[in-house]
Amino acid sequence: MNQLNISNRLVLLMDLMSVLLIVIGALGLWGINQSNASLRSGISSPSNGLSRTPLGATRFWKLPMTSSKLRLNR
Repeated sequence: MNQLNISNRLVLLMDLMSVLLIVIGALGLWGINQSNASLRSGISSPSNGLSRTPLGATRFWKLPMTSSKLRLNR
């Protein structure tokens, strides 16, 4: 390593950092795809009852709001 001048060392460092950036980015994308695949398989299974709704969207129950509950304290 002592035989390399500073510019060659910097080039090697930039190459190493670029390779690490690409590898870590690829691992991140792979993890996201795995997560999406498991989410889709959980949604599309007929046992959970969400297969009829698009993309597993659930319906939120609305609580009845009466005017007596909305009274303002003055």
